[in-house]
Amino acid sequence: WEVFLSKNIFRRIHRSTIINLEYVEKIEKFFRRSFIVQLKNTKQPFIISQRYSTKLRVKNLF
Repeated sequence: WEVFLSKNIFRRIHRSTIINLEYVEKIEKFFRRSFIVQLKNTKQPFIISQRYSTKLRVKNLF
């Protein structure tokens, strides 16, 4: 899927999860180096794994 989706809008946050960055409502620290992201119009938060949180920070996404 990552090949077909724009990297400016979609990011992988876990090996099984890709999110649309335009729908991010908030990001909070979760445990050690992982985070929780809350998307607009959803009740369930998603966990950003340690592996992907490092990659996202390098790209200054949060």
